[in-house]
Amino acid sequence: MIAPAQSLSTDVNGCLVVDGVRHPLWQIGPDRLMLRQTVAFSPSPAELLLSIDSSVNRMQVYLPEGSSVASPFIPYRKLEDAAPKAG
Repeated sequence: MIAPAQSLSTDVNGCLVVDGVRHPLWQIGPDRLMLRQTVAFSPSPAELLLSIDSSVNRMQVYLPEGSSVASPFIPYRKLEDAAPKAG
């Protein structure tokens, strides 16, 4: 008998912050995302905020194609930390 999983997150929310404006996420994948409402903006840096069970995770990203109301998909790539790595 397999025991049911008991460690699922109960509350997951996210948004994409572009120029200080928060856009709620609909879906997110490893290299593209969808917003709940389509908006248009130029290629730019942005921030992904993911709230999982009251813990907020932030990721700096770049939107190489920006966003268009004609397409629900927004490609992104993670920006590496600017701090030098110890070594």
